[in-house]
Amino acid sequence: MLKLLIKLLQINQRQAIRYPLQAIMRLITALALFFAFAAATRTTSDTSLAESLLATLVVWMAMIALTKTANLQGSGAAAREESFLYPYPIWSFQLLRVAAVSAINVVALIVAYAIVAGSISDFAVGASLVFFAYLGASGLGLLLFAANLLFVKTDMLNAVVILGVLSLAFMPLDKAPYWTQFVPLANAVQAAQGMPVSAVALFIANFAAILFGIATIRFAEREVVRRGIAGLE
Repeated sequence: MLKLLIKLLQINQRQAIRYPLQAIMRLITALALFFAFAAATRTTSDTSLAESLLATLVVWMAMIALTKTANLQGSGAAAREESFLYPYPIWSFQLLRVAAVSAINVVALIVAYAIVAGSISDFAVGASLVFFAYLGASGLGLLLFAANLLFVKTDMLNAVVILGVLSLAFMPLDKAPYWTQFVPLANAVQAAQGMPVSAVALFIANFAAILFGIATIRFAEREVVRRGIAGLE
């Protein structure tokens, strides 16, 4: 898997070198939107710049993982069939592809947060929340990707899941029920906003999400091959 990640990173590096203006504009746009959302968060809640940046970073990383992992590389039946020809498990290729594609922006955003974090301990806490959110979101993304393999037309399902998880994540903290801290991704966002969330709940919920996502996509892969439906539109 390490070799695959290195290969994917090299491919994306070559694309950035070949199209430097596009790569630079994507990075600038990501940073500009990141700070704009953080500023908006700060004006609507009594939080510091570091806390606003952290909450925004957690959501941003989670949305990258969730939306990109849930979708095929390409579109249509050809892309679906091609995903079964890779000499790697589909779940590992999907996760590593997303990591490679978003690597530059992810590093830039984390560095931006590190500059205003205030201390190493604050940065460590923030980085752990980003990690758990990314992990849980990747698990949910794999679930949606498995549904896409099996049922093809799943755009509305993707939208409902994303909106549902974000609704739980941004529920007013004084009204959020206790069980929301066991919802993958949502618990990391709540912790970033200052809600007391159990570290055990963070660990279990988000690791369970990624493991369940992997198991589901492996099941979907077997079913698609058994039923011969990879080429369906």
